[in-house]
Amino acid sequence: MSFNPSITDVQKYLKADFQPIHEDLFWEAAESKTPEKWQEELQSSIRDRLKDFDPIKQGWKLIVEKACITVSDIRLMLQQYPSEHREQKKQYVVASANKANYLVNVLLGRISTKWYPDVEHPAFDEDDEAYNNFLIQSLHELMNSNPNTAMYNRFFFASKLKCVNDHGRLPKNIELQGKENLPFMEHIQQWNDKYGFILVFGDSPLDWDTKLSKMAIEKANKCLSHNSPQCSTKFITCGTAMRPFGTTIVESFELKQYLLSHGVSEKNILIDTCSEHTNTNIWNAACLAFEAGMPIEKKMIAFMLGEQFAFVAGNKDGGMRQRTKEEVCPDMYDYLTIEKGDIDGSVVVGFKESFKDCPKWRLQWKNHVGKEIEVEDILEEGFEYL
Repeated sequence: MSFNPSITDVQKYLKADFQPIHEDLFWEAAESKTPEKWQEELQSSIRDRLKDFDPIKQGWKLIVEKACITVSDIRLMLQQYPSEHREQKKQYVVASANKANYLVNVLLGRISTKWYPDVEHPAFDEDDEAYNNFLIQSLHELMNSNPNTAMYNRFFFASKLKCVNDHGRLPKNIELQGKENLPFMEHIQQWNDKYGFILVFGDSPLDWDTKLSKMAIEKANKCLSHNSPQCSTKFITCGTAMRPFGTTIVESFELKQYLLSHGVSEKNILIDTCSEHTNTNIWNAACLAFEAGMPIEKKMIAFMLGEQFAFVAGNKDGGMRQRTKEEVCPDMYDYLTIEKGDIDGSVVVGFKESFKDCPKWRLQWKNHVGKEIEVEDILEEGFEYL
């Protein structure tokens, strides 16, 4: 495991996760001019806040408060834009700052999210010396960064945290996914079935020895019962190595083995080895289907049970549509249609035209610790156009 990712690797995350402002960030990084006043103040601010930080004496949670982007930081960042563009840019900078702060909270501070405290956490244990040394080194780099890239530095830091954690958690899974998906990808596909794919979602086992939980098998059986051209003969199985923490069992791979044992050809199965919860099941499956060449007008169908179906297809408070708008970056409903299907317990997923050009990032949950920065907060702080 490398704790020194290349700049190119980190910049891939920077572009994907901070899409609304990534061009501004790369432009700043490419400039070699003397720092402007706002850049000097922004770099001085983080240097002063992190001065003499000590994870042993202070603990990581206190350091998080110092490392996050603040309202005052955003006010400085906005000064780079001409006054006529600041109103438009303000919402993008605020949204990106909240996402960066989410990553810092979870991956540096190990602060739990509201809905998935057992999932949204670093890939490394609290006493992992190599990871803790990486965090310390990265904070020193942030403090001592060049002021003429002051805004870029803040988002690069958050992207680096995510890059290292993904590399600590996902490479073997992604390698497995590529290998297992070759038979499908190399086979010339016809898209004559009613639906492009049946999505098979896992349901994590809670013990070390179980490969598939009873709920996961029940979902798989329900999907198998619709294996026909009148529904679909192609499948995407979804689920990473998730529970219990540290397990090496990749649920989507085990679901594929289950389908194979029931007569489905490997040329008709794709696996998504990275999804961690219902939202990422749907999003990653959509990205995989698009990559596999499924026509944009084609739809996919998922079969769910009980609470998961109510969460996705129901209209009650706390359902997926509401929680996605409130808690997920970005809102996948901007790019997908997700509707209750005609078959009992089914949900139908389709592409919107906007999906063609959207970045295929992994969804992120907003952190629920503390109050998020709102656009209005910038105004309340007395921000004035200069």
